[in-house]
Amino acid sequence: MHGSKVVGVIPRALSFQENSIEESSFTGGLGSIETIHVQDMHSRKRIMADKCSAFVSLPGGYGTFEELLEITTWSILGIHDKPVIVLNLKGFFDPLKQLFANAVDAGFVASGNKDIVTFCDSIDLAIDSINSYVAPETRFKLDWTIS
Repeated sequence: MHGSKVVGVIPRALSFQENSIEESSFTGGLGSIETIHVQDMHSRKRIMADKCSAFVSLPGGYGTFEELLEITTWSILGIHDKPVIVLNLKGFFDPLKQLFANAVDAGFVASGNKDIVTFCDSIDLAIDSINSYVAPETRFKLDWTIS
């Protein structure tokens, strides 16, 4: 991961509430840091989607859940074709993984899209999943450039 770049995108309203990425918090000299301040949450998600090569969710709260589900939906709708990875540390996301399986079993999620989110128990597995990712062919092929 040497040479990696971490980009933090944070709405101005949250910049004093949340901890923004600080150079000192990114140890090991693995890469560079950029913090982008935006007006609102929708701008945050759009910029993150445009700038990233993969989406990796870490354990978190409601905001994390919402962003993970929205970016998963964007993948199914063909808005992006990037890997969606859940770093399932200590089984934190096991209930969500089961919920996704239940949705497939009940027919709410197409079986071809069941692996659109990849759950990984370690950073090494997450990196391997990112490097080997192939977007499912079952995603919608919509034209999002239509005005």
